[in-house]
Amino acid sequence: MLTVVVGWATVLIPLLLAAGAWRHVRHRVPLRYEPSWWSAVFPIGMYAAALGAWGLVAAVLVERSHRRVAE
Repeated sequence: MLTVVVGWATVLIPLLLAAGAWRHVRHRVPLRYEPSWWSAVFPIGMYAAALGAWGLVAAVLVERSHRRVAE
């Protein structure tokens, strides 16, 4: 189930970035800080943090399985 959620998030991140670029280019909205940008920045940051934690857990599980095989 987690793989499906991560896959869906991976699809949505480029769309989120493309929407921001489209807003800047098409509507000529200047790139300056606005509180509404948190609706884009927060999901990207949480995605990065979750994948980092998942990568650490996966590395530990792989390392443990290699130890069992070596014994």
